[in-house]
Amino acid sequence: MNQPVQSQTETAKPMMRRNRRVPQADLFERFLWLMITLVAITLISLSAWLTPDKNGHGTHTQLGLPPCGLVEVYDMPCPSCGFTTTFTLAAHFRFIDAIVNQPFGFLIFIGTVLSIPVGYKVVVKKYSVLVHTHRWPWRTIIILTIVGWLVGWAYKWSMWPSA
Repeated sequence: MNQPVQSQTETAKPMMRRNRRVPQADLFERFLWLMITLVAITLISLSAWLTPDKNGHGTHTQLGLPPCGLVEVYDMPCPSCGFTTTFTLAAHFRFIDAIVNQPFGFLIFIGTVLSIPVGYKVVVKKYSVLVHTHRWPWRTIIILTIVGWLVGWAYKWSMWPSA
């Protein structure tokens, strides 16, 4: 009576695409990617609506959020300093300015943009991407993300006016 729980790779139903079998996304995966895609579209839309702050940080205050506490109290950038401004610059097609402002934030922007066609493929075409994630080098991905974030912070710090 106690049956083992099946993994996503075992439960995904294969579909035929171009004479090869591809895994079909289940309802949970499709819902998850629908939410991810809607968040990505919302972030990019908000970024296009905002005006990038000329200081390279502080654009988030246009959303009614308070100024960054580290900047206000210690006059130093936080680890995510400039992300909103970078998203806004990139959403206004000012890619070079976005990269110069916060290189890691620009990579996050690119990932956000790329999540939209992936979401379309999962939600509409029912193609499962989760069944492939067990082969991804997760430790390396996590380490590179943290290192990239810290390098982006160090870069922002080096460009800080009081540095």
